[in-house]
Amino acid sequence: AVLPRPPKEVPLVAGVRARRPQVDPVLRRIGALTEQIRDVLRSGVLDRRALGALLTENHRLLAQIGVSTPALDALVQLALDHGAHGAKLAGAGGGGVVLALCDEPGPVLAAAHNAAVPATFAVKIVASETP
Repeated sequence: AVLPRPPKEVPLVAGVRARRPQVDPVLRRIGALTEQIRDVLRSGVLDRRALGALLTENHRLLAQIGVSTPALDALVQLALDHGAHGAKLAGAGGGGVVLALCDEPGPVLAAAHNAAVPATFAVKIVASETP
């Protein structure tokens, strides 16, 4: 789902840099989550619940360091409340994009439409062999 882009995206990310080294433990946890997500994706059996939990934890950490917004937090919660395994902001933060992992996107898309989210779409990811 995509929300209108607020002009504060760059200051949100710059604010993280200004709060270092205080936010470094959270940044390290985000790095560790990235490795865990990689491992889930490489496992050969896609565990959607595990992947969803990692995505949602990543969102909560991003919110903790200040790169989310109340609108993005609400959209993540909307996705979770309507069947998503997990959801997180995407992009540089504050940009109004949320990625939600769903088996069936219909309920999440309908809820977003009912909440007047300006743009929503579903993408089907197909597993492929890597060379």
